[in-house]
Parts: sequence; structure tokens; C-alpha cells
Amino acid sequence: MGRPVSLTGPHGTGKSETVKGLAKAMGIMCLQISCTEDTSLTGLDKLLVGVIQSGVWALFDQFRTMDTSILSLLSTKLIDFRNKLLQQEERFMFGPFDIKLHPKTGIFVTQNILPYALPRPEIPETLSRLFRPVSCFVPDLDMVAETMLYAEGFLEAKLLSKALISLYSGCSQYLSKQTHYDFYTVHTMKTVAAGAGQLLRDQKHSTHLTPEMNVTEHEVFL
Repeated sequence: MGRPVSLTGPHGTGKSETVKGLAKAMGIMCLQISCTEDTSLTGLDKLLVGVIQSGVWALFDQFRTMDTSILSLLSTKLIDFRNKLLQQEERFMFGPFDIKLHPKTGIFVTQNILPYALPRPEIPETLSRLFRPVSCFVPDLDMVAETMLYAEGFLEAKLLSKALISLYSGCSQYLSKQTHYDFYTVHTMKTVAAGAGQLLRDQKHSTHLTPEMNVTEHEVFL
């Protein structure tokens, strides 16, 4: 529809993976950009010039970490881009660049909702209204962990997933809040399930990894 999309939600809810998965299903290249407070407008301009001409999707992770002045200047250019796209214009003046406008170009941004306060720049109102908002929520991690463990070959996946969830839920609840901690998220469950699956395949002939092991052995394995 020619409108940029903003995905908002807690860390680890699959905001970026949702966009990349949709792009893959539609056969469109998705370019992921990690934004920081050091991101420059010059670099963004060059990047967007290529994106707009080629028709790929640009995914800006952690959009709000950029400086407020950068966000303000970027909003003007994105508003102009959207208007030209809706008017089905073939060419577009992006700053000093006269470029061809590809109708399939997509702009996506992600924003984290953190459980603890961190200073973040406010997105300008003009830019905020530009985006189509999408809210992402924490999925049923019990089901996610169980399904992933089944996919990795564990016959006792239901029991293992409960122990796994209990472990990481406890870590998330009782350990101190640190920005580098990433316990109770889909990403963590995927990483642990993939690692356990690789271990299972590497040692498939070991007796302690056979389906006959009891509950205590399952817990020790975890």
C-alpha cells in the first residue's frame, strides 16, 4: 500500500524474523540494517537510494536508537517517498539524487518495548504518523519449545520443554536485569533447541540420549 510499517513489541518476539519470513515467502530480498546512535544521514541516504531503485525491502532494526535530528530529517524524505509511491510516479527526487522509483519498495522498522526504562529519543510526530503500526506479543513459549524439540528429534519433547521453560523463566524472574540477558524469548528457545538437537544427532548411539531415559536423566541432560 506504499506505507512504511513499524513493528513494536518486547525483545525476542520475532519482529525482524516476521518481516524477513514474509519477504522470503514473497520472493523479495530483505536488507536488514542495525541502527545505532552513530548512524549517519549520509549513509542512510546512500542506502535508501539503492533500496528505492531496486525494489527490495529495507528493515531498520532498533530504529529509535538513532539521533533525533537524524529521525527528523529522515521523516521528510520518507513522507515524500510515500507520496510519490501513492501517486505512482516513475521518478523521485531523493535529496540531490534523481532516481527511478520501484513500486515494490518496502520500508520496515522495529522498536523494542523494554521491561525497564532506558533513555530513547522520541520519534517525531510526523514520522510516527507515517508508519502503519504492528504490535508483536510474546508467543506461547511452552508450545514453541515443545514443537522445536520435536522437530529436532526428541520423543520426550513435552517433558523437556516444561523443564526448559521452568529454567529460563526462573532466570528471567530472579536474576538481575541486564541489557545483555536474553532468557525468556523465542530466540533463546530456538538456540537451545538447535544446540540440543545437534548434540542428540552427534551422540545418537549413547545410552543417555535414547528415548528410554527416565525423568531424572532428562533433567540432568537439560
